Amino acid sequence: MNQLEKRQETMMELIESPSIKDTILSLLHTQKEIGAFKQAVIALATNDQLKKAETDSLLHCALEAASLGLPLRAGQGYVVVYKGKAQLDIGYKGWQMMAKRAGYSVMADPVTTPDHFTIEGYGHNVKIDFQPNTSRMLHDDKWLKDNFKGMIVSVREIETELETSEYIDAGMIYKIIGSSPGAGSDYSPYKNWLLQMLKAKAIKYVISKMPIDVTSSLNEAVEISNKYETVNQQEHKQKEVMSDERFNQLLPQWRQVIEDERFTVSQLIANLNKKAELTAQQIEKIMNLTIIDSVAVVDGGDQND
Repeated sequence: MNQLEKRQETMMELIESPSIKDTILSLLHTQKEIGAFKQAVIALATNDQLKKAETDSLLHCALEAASLGLPLRAGQGYVVVYKGKAQLDIGYKGWQMMAKRAGYSVMADPVTTPDHFTIEGYGHNVKIDFQPNTSRMLHDDKWLKDNFKGMIVSVREIETELETSEYIDAGMIYKIIGSSPGAGSDYSPYKNWLLQMLKAKAIKYVISKMPIDVTSSLNEAVEISNKYETVNQQEHKQKEVMSDERFNQLLPQWRQVIEDERFTVSQLIANLNKKAELTAQQIEKIMNLTIIDSVAVVDGGDQND
C-alpha cells in the first residue's frame, strides 16, 4: 500500500467514526450531500499539494467549510498547509456569497498608483473620490504588486439599500495577509489569485467590525478566520521585533532576491515574520521595493547573528 492509499484509508476511517458521522449528519441533510462531502474529503487527503497536512486537520477544515456552506472551489474557499496542519482560507467570492446570505451586498475596488483617489473627513462624514485609470493592469500580478495602494470596500444592506464605504490602505491589508493561513503555504492562493485575495482580506477586515447577527454563517466565518490568524499571530508575538539596524542591513539582500523574481510582497512579509516581528514602517519599506514577482521562501536572517 503506497502513501496516498494509506492516507485515503486513514481518512475513510475518520469519516466513519461515530462522532464524525454525527457531525456530518448535523451539517448535511441528504445522502447526495453526504456522498459529495465524503468524495471531497477523500480528494483533499489524496491531493498532492496537501500531502504534508495531517488528515484530521484536513477533515476539520472540510467540516468548517460545510458548516459555512462554503464550496472549496471557484475562489470561494481554499485549504492550505501551514506547519503540517491544514487551515481554511476564505476567498473573495466566499465572503461575497456569505455576506449576501446575511443580507448584504459587498464589493471591493483596488486603488492603484495611476488612479485618481482622494479621501476627506472622518466618521460618518468620510467622502471618497475615486476614478480608476483605464491604463491599470489588474490582471498582471507583477504590475499590481508594484502599484497597489489600498482597497475601497462598499457594503450595501440589501433590505434598506443603506450603503457605506471604507478605505483600507495596503499596509493594513498586507499585515492581515502576513498572519493569514495561505500567505506562507507551499501552494499559496496569493501566487495565482493575488487580486482576489487582497479583496478577500479587505472585505474580511470591514465585515469583522460590523454588527452581524451571531447566528449568521457570516459571523461564524469571521470567527473561523480570526481563529487561524490568531494562531499565526501568537507565533509572531513570541519573536522579537526586528531592529531597524538589522532591517536596513538586510534590505539590499531582499531587494536583490526580488529582482531575481523569486517571491511576492505578501510571501516576503509572511516569511520574514517567521524570523522576527516587523513594524508598520518596515512593512511599508518592503512594499516600496520596486520589482516584485512570484516566490517560494525567503530567509529573513537571525537577529542573534
